[in-house]
Amino acid sequence: MAGSTKPHVAEHILVMLRQERKNMHMSQTELANRTSLSQNHISNIETGKIDPLSSTLIEIARALELEPVFVPRQMLAMIKAQLARPDSRQPLYRPDDNPPD
Repeated sequence: MAGSTKPHVAEHILVMLRQERKNMHMSQTELANRTSLSQNHISNIETGKIDPLSSTLIEIARALELEPVFVPRQMLAMIKAQLARPDSRQPLYRPDDNPPD
């Protein structure tokens, strides 16, 4: 994306936050009321017009009842498996499931 004016926040994070807001049947105005942000600022974040601070993303996520976390890359396969099959009694993870670096 050399020379691009797009924000640095990964698009999938913006999509996830917008989708979670919609899943909760929450308007941008309602989300703004739950945070210290304006509706216009939330709109600009969701549409990728601005690159929000990490503290802003955390505030939005928490208002949407999400908790952002950093996960060691080696644990991604285990976490994805657990999220995909939370009720399964099958083993969810083997150490050799990690993708190569």
